[in-house]
Amino acid sequence: HNCFQLLGVDVILDSRLHPTVIEVNGLPSMQLSHDLGVPPNPSSPYTATKFGLMHDMLQILFRPTSVPVELTRDLKELGVGIKPGPLCDPERHVFCVDYKELQKLLDSKREFVNRGGYQRIYPTASGEKYSDLIRHMHNLIRRRFNPSPVRTLWHMHHLYTALEKLYAVR
Repeated sequence: HNCFQLLGVDVILDSRLHPTVIEVNGLPSMQLSHDLGVPPNPSSPYTATKFGLMHDMLQILFRPTSVPVELTRDLKELGVGIKPGPLCDPERHVFCVDYKELQKLLDSKREFVNRGGYQRIYPTASGEKYSDLIRHMHNLIRRRFNPSPVRTLWHMHHLYTALEKLYAVR
């Protein structure tokens, strides 16, 4: 739950500017200059990019951002309640989340707010493009392990996508 990995993705563009991933590095270099032993040049785009990357990564990991009020407003706008108790009314709410799911939504909102220059892969406002994959994984897991009353990513997928769409327009 409390871990991360920084990946380096090398991309090449063809003559039509169509990107192709050529390599994914599990341990990208965080060296501040091209040459070992050479002090970094603060005005170099290479050094500036590395400093920006480190800054944004540390912001995501350690910036104390409070997002409950914003998330509560977002959930209310989408007609989502919080259960158990009076904050979940099937007559008024399209969907209700429990406290564990709420914690995941808070973490996701914090990541969104603190992302800096990072581009999120998931969840995103265009999350529908992952629907088939997530449904397929859900069905595989359900067949492998007995059906569980606990909600899975498939159950939360549309809520994550709807929230991301709200964040994108604000």
